[in-house]
Amino acid sequence: MQDIASAVTGSLNRDGLGGMRTSLAMGGFRITGMADGTQPTDAATVAQAGVPIGVVLAFAGSVAPDTFLLCYGQAINRADYADLFAAIGTEYGSGDGVTTFNVPDVRGRAKAGKDNMGGTSANRLTGQTGGVNGDNLGATGGAETHTLTVAQIPSHDHGGVTGTSNPTVTGIRELGQAQTGGAGSRIGTGGSIGSVSHNHTIPDQGGGGAHNNVQPTIIFNQIIKATL
Repeated sequence: MQDIASAVTGSLNRDGLGGMRTSLAMGGFRITGMADGTQPTDAATVAQAGVPIGVVLAFAGSVAPDTFLLCYGQAINRADYADLFAAIGTEYGSGDGVTTFNVPDVRGRAKAGKDNMGGTSANRLTGQTGGVNGDNLGATGGAETHTLTVAQIPSHDHGGVTGTSNPTVTGIRELGQAQTGGAGSRIGTGGSIGSVSHNHTIPDQGGGGAHNNVQPTIIFNQIIKATL
């Protein structure tokens, strides 16, 4: 009778009328067939509670945790990572084209939202000036440094100003010949010969080097959810 009483005391009603009053040991067995939780205190399945396959996260550690992979563009097996392959396909590289595919290569790159998410381009990343075409998933671009071209320099001039002059010379016109014992007759006045021009050289400035093109940055590893 004591065994029956113990069994009854330690049992859990299938109709849920008797709430659990202690921990329930599953003996290594899984709980299956659960409905999705709807309240904060409900139990949740791995699929519901976990990070979705294909999500990329910043990670402060050096080694990717279980079910995650570092994002350095490596090729991985399509069969071994079937759920990830179903999520991202070959958007970031087709691997060998048959049995493998590539994860995103986020090394040394910042991430940005797809420009035409929802079907309409925001035209913030258009690629029109040699940057990144934001409409294409997996598109890459940008540069650590940049050297300005003439077309990218604001319009300006290097003109200089010098004083102008209008020098005058005196021209002497003589009429006739000198008279005996007297001076010759001289007729004429000074006249202007106009301004005088000259070249004014302005030396070149600048070194023509590239400038830093990097925003204030902190470095993390980037990881992708690969399996459940």
